[in-house]
Amino acid sequence: GAGAGAGAAVAVESQAEKHAKLYEIPQFAAHGRIFRSAPPAALTESETEYTVSCTKHIFEDGAVVLEFKVCNTIDSQILKDVSVSVTPLDPGSYEVGETLPAAQALYNDAVSTYVMLECAEGEESPVGPASFGCELHFTVYDIEVGETEVEEDIEGYPEEYTLEDLEVLTSDFMAKVSVPDFRRSWEGTEGGEVVEKFALQFNDLTQASAAVIDFLGMQVCDGGVQMGKSNYKAMIHLSGVFFGGVSVLARAALSIGDGGSGGTGGGGEGCGLKIAVRS
Repeated sequence: GAGAGAGAAVAVESQAEKHAKLYEIPQFAAHGRIFRSAPPAALTESETEYTVSCTKHIFEDGAVVLEFKVCNTIDSQILKDVSVSVTPLDPGSYEVGETLPAAQALYNDAVSTYVMLECAEGEESPVGPASFGCELHFTVYDIEVGETEVEEDIEGYPEEYTLEDLEVLTSDFMAKVSVPDFRRSWEGTEGGEVVEKFALQFNDLTQASAAVIDFLGMQVCDGGVQMGKSNYKAMIHLSGVFFGGVSVLARAALSIGDGGSGGTGGGGEGCGLKIAVRS
């Protein structure tokens, strides 16, 4: 039953629990279901007075809800009316909609404040990339250590705190979905195929492979990266479902030091990437 594990649910929230909280917020109800949520991204150093991370929730209608988790690490302060001001750095793709502040953040308390990003006028459904400037806003109330309420005669004072820029990436709109048989799926895909070649600034295949997987945001198939016998070549098979329910398959071939100059592998040749995508 739904309440069966309530007592033991003090640990980490599951994705379903996080989504359930969002579905209860009336301002988000019109946007339907959540297509996927990206992993949280830190917008502050871990040692700062106020730590902030952001989770991007992609809704099925193209709206993006930014959930900012704010933690107050100062034991002599209570923060009230906590919000994040978000400013598009490349105007045109998104407009900043409603902001839902958190009422207060006690010492060591992690609270959520939300900002809605909506498609800019004339845009059907932007899928990144876009950058945003972020600034934490709150009212500070000084308290005695250990107190959880503000004395009536204490006046708060507004504070602002600049955060790291936030990126909404195309990979945020890609759900990792595996296929049971990559080769059969690849050969059976009747849609279009696009093949592109890129030069990457890596001299290490392991690092290059990790960067490609991270950039695409897709599920690695066939047991992981397949390294060639020479360690100068690698192949990655990936699958996923893109925003709008589009199944996507990719084959990424990486090679290092085969630029025709003797191929020592570590001479600053960089890394070649040839990627084929079918959907």
